[in-house]
Parts: sequence; C-alpha cells; structure tokens
Amino acid sequence: MDEIGKEMIRYRSYGRRGKIFNEEKSEKIFEDDHNLAYDYIKGKNTNKHPTRVVFGLPHNYFLSAGWIININSTNRRASPLFIHIHKLQNGKYIGILTLIPAKFLKNQDGIEISKKRVRARGINLVTQSKLKADIDYKIIKGFLDRIVDKMGGVVIWDVI
Repeated sequence: MDEIGKEMIRYRSYGRRGKIFNEEKSEKIFEDDHNLAYDYIKGKNTNKHPTRVVFGLPHNYFLSAGWIININSTNRRASPLFIHIHKLQNGKYIGILTLIPAKFLKNQDGIEISKKRVRARGINLVTQSKLKADIDYKIIKGFLDRIVDKMGGVVIWDVI
C-alpha cells in the first residue's frame, strides 16, 4: 500500500536539493514544471501551465524566500486517477488504479496561475494570469506504466 504512494512521489516530485525521502536521488521527470515555477517568480511570462495539473487542481508550489505559486481554476478539479486498496481473502492487499479520463474543465474555465510572497509583514499578491488548459492524460498513463513495470501490475483496458 505504501509503495504506490512512494512511487507516485518518485514519479511526480522534483525533490529538495535533488533528493526525495531525504536520501533517494530525485528522477526529476517533470523538471520543466519546476523550472516554469521558478521562471514565473522571476517575472518571466508564461503561456503554459505545469503538465502535472492533470493529477488535479489546485496544484501548488512552495518555494524559497516565501514564494507561493498557486495553480487553480474557478472550481477544484479532482484527479481522474482513482486508487483503491482492496483486502483479499488471504489477508494480502492489492492496489487497483483506475484512470477515468473526461473533460478536464468546464467550457470557458481556464487554469489560473498566481504568485504571492509571504513575509513577516503580510502577504502580497503579485500577479495572476489565466491560461488555456492543455491537458495530457498520457502523463498519468506514464505513472500507470511505471506501476506495471515496477510492481508487477496488469493493465486491464487501455484507452489512452
């Protein structure tokens, strides 16, 4: 059960100082997402959002010097990936991961990206932008493929 969560962290996390779990080297699979957040606090305009928003919104970054990047929409968006841990009759457990792809946001909703800085004297909202949603369910498919490869899972039906 714990291994599925750890694999998700290994897949999604950039890490802190190149490490995850304080010891493992981060794979930095989504380094572009990390760089986008740091470029944004430096004032560079962006016309795209992190690819990992497909896992659900809000999607936040807490960076050094009190910077917070908030990536959201008008409404929350639950993850289309469902994880169910099922106890078998023999007392062992099995993880069932289900991807239910659907329209990610309502017709006119975009993805909002904002940055603010938290300081001792208060919070300052610095900028806010609205971006067109560009969602790729293959990002989650990559995670599911990883589970199959590393944990001996089986794909029942693949529509992506």
